[in-house]
Amino acid sequence: MFHFLNTFHIPPGAALPPAGVSEKFPDYTSWTVGSDLAKKQCHWKTYGNENICAVDLKNAGLDKPGMRVIPMQNDFAPEDITSQAEPLAATGN
Repeated sequence: MFHFLNTFHIPPGAALPPAGVSEKFPDYTSWTVGSDLAKKQCHWKTYGNENICAVDLKNAGLDKPGMRVIPMQNDFAPEDITSQAEPLAATGN
């Protein structure tokens, strides 16, 4: 699936703004995601990490109260990062 999705990637510098328009952040594909609905898993890779990472949504603690945070951009992430799902810390805002 990810090989197929690679055909739609926009590399940095490929999408230029119209003449006379300066963009601080050029367009590029920063992440690609795919889901396995039968197994309730989410798989992704980022621009900075071409390794495909996965999270098993059945075992990520989503059944517990509160939001969960899963690091998406991690250059050294193992393939399955389900164990890295953490409760969202209260910011006080």
